[in-house]
Amino acid sequence: MPRSTKEKQLALISTKSVVTENYRNLRTNIQYASTEKATQVILISSAKRSEGKTTTSSNLAVAYANEGKRVMLIDADLRNPALHNVFSIHNTKGLCERLVDESNTREVIRETGIAGLSLITSGIIPINSAELVSSEAMKSLIDELRNSYDVIIIDSPPVLLVSDGLALSTLCDGVVMVIDSKKTEKIHARKAKMLFEHVNARLIGVVLNNVKSSELRKVMNYR
Repeated sequence: MPRSTKEKQLALISTKSVVTENYRNLRTNIQYASTEKATQVILISSAKRSEGKTTTSSNLAVAYANEGKRVMLIDADLRNPALHNVFSIHNTKGLCERLVDESNTREVIRETGIAGLSLITSGIIPINSAELVSSEAMKSLIDELRNSYDVIIIDSPPVLLVSDGLALSTLCDGVVMVIDSKKTEKIHARKAKMLFEHVNARLIGVVLNNVKSSELRKVMNYR
């Protein structure tokens, strides 16, 4: 998928752009990734930073919402949160506060202005993020949200930098890896894939960012 700073929120604005259609295709591919197991909770991750995982998370969530789904988007990148900026929402209370106090789920859910799409921002950045996202409180939150939303999309930290994403992947139905064709080294992409496989995460797809149509055709025709 091509990517630029303006395209970060493009799917929020336009329903007819090529980029928006790409995210619709991604949504469809995820829906048909398996006929045996429903893919309700989706983790979006990458090998390293600045590869487009937050762009993918936000626009994929919009694509599902535009289909009429009830969607929850969670910013679980507690070390470098960004979704509150994408949707211009205050980040004073969010996931961290919910994981500390399991009784306040409703208090941390924010409406995005997109019909059907809700957001839980990161909240105040903690010093023990790995412990929080791998806690029973995180599991109980996801279980709770499963009963209220059709799709739950989690934006997680890069898997090669911290262990948070690996812990989260074990709570999800599938993982989508985001790769930047100009930045991601093959060895890093392979290592990230191996790490997810090591914890038995279900890798359901890969998003290739920052690639021209001519380059994409070469990749698709490569043997």
